[in-house]
Amino acid sequence: MLLLALAQVVKLHAEWSVGGVLQTDETARVAGFSRPQRRAQFLAGRWLARRLLCQAVGGAPADWTLSATAGRPPQVLGQPNWRLSVSHSGDWVACALADRPVGIDLERTNSGRDVAAMAALVCHPSEAAELGQLPAAEQEAALIAMWTRKEAWLKQQSAPFELARMRHLAGLPASMAASCALTWSSPVPGLALSLAAERVAEVTPLWPEGCKVLEPACYRLAEQAHEPSRAGRPG
Repeated sequence: MLLLALAQVVKLHAEWSVGGVLQTDETARVAGFSRPQRRAQFLAGRWLARRLLCQAVGGAPADWTLSATAGRPPQVLGQPNWRLSVSHSGDWVACALADRPVGIDLERTNSGRDVAAMAALVCHPSEAAELGQLPAAEQEAALIAMWTRKEAWLKQQSAPFELARMRHLAGLPASMAASCALTWSSPVPGLALSLAAERVAEVTPLWPEGCKVLEPACYRLAEQAHEPSRAGRPG
């Protein structure tokens, strides 16, 4: 089982407001958010996770108890075989439910980031070279898509987020059958979404109504050492 859903925060928050329930630790997390948007994102993610559990397994949203430890993905308490990953960006939230380790990342692609500075932080040299060959207008979206692949993979591995490790992690195009990560460069305008899991080809995506999504780009990710620069080699 591998489900992936993308939805608007405002719609999910409205649904939660009608029938949503929170456990004690979730309530404590919500109380700790100072920004209304962050509270809405958290509640939307919790509701979407429970919706997926109901769809896959059954029951009502209130039947499912989720952990709410800061900095960690929600766990389905009492059901250790089910894995969740939640990501949000702006007005959108995504959630994956799987019977195996899974990671997702969702990011906006049009926020005006400093592409050169960000590429220096996260790109393997081979990726930086590919990025530099793109038209300037396409570089930010390509870079953010690359970022989502790496962050989704780190989440799937239960690895800490480390920029140094991201620079050594290269995404290599692969067939769907050989892939461990899928990237949708524009599931809706201005977003990039990546999913990392074993047997990622088995995913069932659930997109917003009326959304026309292109086929994902398929990748395997590998940690590769950087070649030393020519200037650093002995003469």
